[in-house]
Order: sequence, then C-alpha cells, then structure tokens
Amino acid sequence: MGAEKDNPHENHRDRVRKNILLNPNALDSMQEHQILEFLLFYSVPRRDTNELAHRMIEAYGGLRNLMDAHPLDIMKKCGVGESSALLVSVIPKLARRYFRSAFGNRAILDSSSKTGNFAVSLLSGRVNECFFCVCLDVKRRFISSTMIVDGGISQADLYMRDVVECVIRFNASFVVLAHNHPSSDTKPSKSDLVTTCEIKALLEKIDIDIADHIIVGGNGYYSFAEHGLLGLSADAAMKRV
Repeated sequence: MGAEKDNPHENHRDRVRKNILLNPNALDSMQEHQILEFLLFYSVPRRDTNELAHRMIEAYGGLRNLMDAHPLDIMKKCGVGESSALLVSVIPKLARRYFRSAFGNRAILDSSSKTGNFAVSLLSGRVNECFFCVCLDVKRRFISSTMIVDGGISQADLYMRDVVECVIRFNASFVVLAHNHPSSDTKPSKSDLVTTCEIKALLEKIDIDIADHIIVGGNGYYSFAEHGLLGLSADAAMKRV
C-alpha cells in the first residue's frame, strides 16, 4: 500500500511490462509514444513517462528522428538527463550490431543480394554520410569493414590512400565499397561514379578487384555490380543510371 502511494504509476508500468513479456508482438501494435514511454521506464524510475515521451517525440517530429539525434542534443532539446538521452540514442546502434551479427564472422559475400544486405547492416540508420571499405578474401569471405569517412563524402574528402592502406593491411583479394545516402535516395550521383572509377583504377595497380559498390538508402540499396556499372567509365555509367 505504501509503495503504491510512493509511486502511483507503478501499476501501469507493471501492466505494460507484463503485456510485452507475454506478448512477443506487443510492440507491433504500440504507438511511437507508447514504445518510448516503455523505454523511459528504465531511465526515469519514479515519474509518469507518458507525457515526457509525447514531448520528446514532438520535439523531433517522430521516433526515428529522436533516436538518430545526438544524446547531447536530446538532453538540451528535451530537458532530459544523460541516462534517458543515451538510452534512446543507442537503439539504432544496437540494431546495426544485431543485424550485422546475423552474417557471422566469416560471411561469404558472393552475390549482390548478400553484399547489399550486409551493407545495409553497416549503414542503415546512420545520420551522417559514411563510406566503408569492406575487405574480402579470395573466396569472398568477409575479413573486415573499415569506416573511411564519417560525415559528408566528396572526391576531396575520400582519401584514396586510406582505401589502399586498408586493403594492404588486411591482405584483401576483393573489396566492397559501401556508403549511404541519408536522404534515402539510392541513385548514384556523378561524384559516386567518378570516385568508384578512380578507386577501381588505383586498386587494379595492386591486383585488387572491386567486387561491388553498394549505396544504402533507408533499408534499401543500389548495387553497382548488379547494374553492370563497374566496368564502365563514369560518363558511360551515368547514362545507365
């Protein structure tokens, strides 16, 4: 009785937790603010988190935008503590690790679909435009993935030397290039095509082949290999895009 008086919201929390515990699909039917309200149970122990969840989502226009935000920005914009901001912002990062783990430590990326889905597991949900160099062995088994650029890609920003050093360091036989378009549009730009041609020409000098270049947008992807672009000049490739 005393505990209930100290925290009148505990019964509500118990009901929500029990519903999720007993119903594996409960989250599918919950609204965004209800999901956030549940998450905040674990960082805000003694307050009604429903109103707070509404306020945080309204501040960012949606749950995804909120989760993609930097924790320091969430703290400032929503007036929440470090624990709540970190809890919310870590979810997309945990999701990437979860989907990445599905491929195992020695995934074989020998098709456009496997390579594309692997790239999605690396890049989906990232706010900044990032560029990865994925090294494969002679059987196209995964060796390593290295982020070369984080935060806006252009020909000037993409250091060819870093790609070459990555390939040499991991003794790769094949390379998959992967980057994201935060706009969710997977269509290659002229700059994407030029950069791919330049890296391909550079790696050919040390007998390394580009197996694919994947552009990730949202949960979708565009494969250069699937569209027959890897053997073309940038101008010729642009006519096919």
